[in-house]
Amino acid sequence: MATTVTTAPAAAPATTAAPVVGTVAATAATPRVGLRGSLLLLAAIYAAAVLSVATRPGDNPVAGWWPAAGLAVILIALGRPGLQRLLLTAAGIVVVTGLANVTGGRDWGISTAFGLANAAEAVVAGLVLRARHEGPPALVTLHDFVRLIVAAVAGGVVIALGAGLAVLTLADGSLVETARSTFSSHSAAILVLVPLALTWRARAHRDRPGELPIQVTALALSVALVFMPAQELALTFVPLTFLVWAALRFDVRVVAAELVAFATATTYLNALGWGPFAAEIDAGHTTQATAAALCQLYLVCASLLTVPLALVLAERNHLVAQVTAEEVVFRRNFTDSLLGQLLLRIDHGVLRVVDANDTAAEVVRRPAGSLVGTPLEDLLATPAELGVRLVSGQSWRGRVSLRDDDASRVEVALSRLSHIGDGGSPVWSAQLLDVSAEHVARQGLEAAERLTSATLDTTAAVILVTDREGRIVRANQATTDLTGWREEDLLGRKVSETTLAASATPDLEALFVWPNRSGQPVVREGEATTRDGKKLRILWSNNMVRDEQDLPAYAVLTGIDVTTERASSGLVSHLMRAAITTAIIGVDQDGLITVFNAGAELMLDQDATRQIGHRFVDLLDPDQVAERLGSRDPDQAFDALVRGVGGGELPARDWLWVARDGSRRIVSMTLSATEASVNTQVGFLCVGRDVTEQRQGQDMLVQALEKERTAVERLRALDEAKNEFASSLLDRETGSISGAENKMSPESSNHRVGSESSQANSLSSSAGASADEATMSAASFRAATCRAA
Repeated sequence: MATTVTTAPAAAPATTAAPVVGTVAATAATPRVGLRGSLLLLAAIYAAAVLSVATRPGDNPVAGWWPAAGLAVILIALGRPGLQRLLLTAAGIVVVTGLANVTGGRDWGISTAFGLANAAEAVVAGLVLRARHEGPPALVTLHDFVRLIVAAVAGGVVIALGAGLAVLTLADGSLVETARSTFSSHSAAILVLVPLALTWRARAHRDRPGELPIQVTALALSVALVFMPAQELALTFVPLTFLVWAALRFDVRVVAAELVAFATATTYLNALGWGPFAAEIDAGHTTQATAAALCQLYLVCASLLTVPLALVLAERNHLVAQVTAEEVVFRRNFTDSLLGQLLLRIDHGVLRVVDANDTAAEVVRRPAGSLVGTPLEDLLATPAELGVRLVSGQSWRGRVSLRDDDASRVEVALSRLSHIGDGGSPVWSAQLLDVSAEHVARQGLEAAERLTSATLDTTAAVILVTDREGRIVRANQATTDLTGWREEDLLGRKVSETTLAASATPDLEALFVWPNRSGQPVVREGEATTRDGKKLRILWSNNMVRDEQDLPAYAVLTGIDVTTERASSGLVSHLMRAAITTAIIGVDQDGLITVFNAGAELMLDQDATRQIGHRFVDLLDPDQVAERLGSRDPDQAFDALVRGVGGGELPARDWLWVARDGSRRIVSMTLSATEASVNTQVGFLCVGRDVTEQRQGQDMLVQALEKERTAVERLRALDEAKNEFASSLLDRETGSISGAENKMSPESSNHRVGSESSQANSLSSSAGASADEATMSAASFRAATCRAA
């Protein structure tokens, strides 16, 4: 491993940056000159022009310095836009400068010419300053100062040509000398006075308020020293150093104001013949016009030296302030960010942490102070491709786990902030977002989606999912199995365009349009056609899926194939309504009647609609119920009745059922429990058959058989008695005959035997008649019973 980097994290700067010297805190817009301002400037132009004409060099027809030129350019540049306002302002300049020349002792001709030239100069220079500005011109950047230089040069050229031609044609003067003097004096005036007007509203911060008086005093003393009488030394650079001091330490407005004061003082002292520029006049080595021109060029140099320097420093300080503020914002965003932030640097080919916020420490689950110097690969399970991207300088983004926790997930965005850092290596930024909870939730969601897909595909029902337009976006496997339509055949098609649920379109529209539905599904039964043309009966249950804003997003159509059930249900319904003699009664778990067929209605003369919901035991004879079940309470009696059912069936047993008229019917009743596949509303099924007549016939048969049995027993007894009587009679007669054969005549003996035989035959006939009668009665009952059955 590489050695540990000992670079400490950069300390966070103070939340409030100290004011920077010379920094323009806010550059106020340069105000437009209104009517009152224009009149004041015209008055100032007149006064300055009169003073300049009065103090012009004796050997030159033009003034040595013309501050009115700068004031006129200010009036044009800061005037309100519009051609009419521009023409009126130019006319005013012509009038006041012409009158100033007349007041200074010049004739009307040359005064008018000078007035026109001054106006032309002001218009040209002012329009140059106003070019490409939506508002009034300003002096903030070097580009603005370059525009000012161009305006001064353009105005100087215009006034030089205009004044030179006027002097040449009207005063027989020198064109070159006049042009040279006017160019320097007017250009200097523009470069000195216009910056003060353009920066008048600028605001600045100063951290040393006592420094300005010292600097102003030093500047004044230097001017007095350099431009003192009979001072011939070349010390003109001394005042410039103090002007540079002002440019370095103060804002542009202070520099412009000091430059105006400096120009006024030097021009006045030079006009008095003091200073190095006028020192050679008495010796005849130079002229007043030359000394004045040199003085104006000196002012131009002072302006070119100090104003750009002040602008550059102000812009630099402004940028420093912006950078400082952005650094404060960056540091705040870095430390207070909800994302984990890491600053890293490559050390011997290894990315090491050089700074980290608290959120990053929470994401990687490490103490905040222990992250500095830690390799990134010790914190995160980064992939091998990251090293290749680091070498090429490419950004990388991915999802990785913590080195110490494989179940965690962190979203990482790694990018290079700089090419070369302070230590000679690039600085990288890593943003960390803990998505462990999202990862777990996503896994759960994916598992739920897989479960949902498996559930949909294994559900034995047609399931269609549509969007808000009714287009199918999902179809399960059962749809293909039941209808033959594959999912790819249905996706993208509207439900109304298929043969599955064309009738569901109004329901779908209602689901999406109705705003206050209770959420209950819409249940409809309709006909569907399979791919091979087979007709199915489908029971549809349609409902919607709402998004996070509780707006309808999808519709789910669930269809159950009830074709077989409907056919069976129709058959069962027909059987239940058929006029059969068998009673079929369904009873729920509470002993209440749920099904009462037509056979039960005929048997008991009861209306099925009236019996539904009544107790089943109310149909039975109360005395018999109490006798067999041991209770007259309906609930207890029903529990006792079904106690032995379990999951099977009770054997048939005769019960007395009470008809509507109160009569009792003997019913052979079986009671069985329904299977789990049947509707749970029916708990038991009772099947009863009316056996009243059959049981009565059976009773008659039993009675007849009993009579027959009695007759047979009587016959058997008579036969035995006959046999015994005949045997005893024969024995007795035999003895009597043998003992009295001789005593009686043969006719008497035969007569007695015949008499006893007749008595025995008579008894046998009587018994036979009784048996025949019983046999005939039993035979007739059997025939009647068969006919009844």
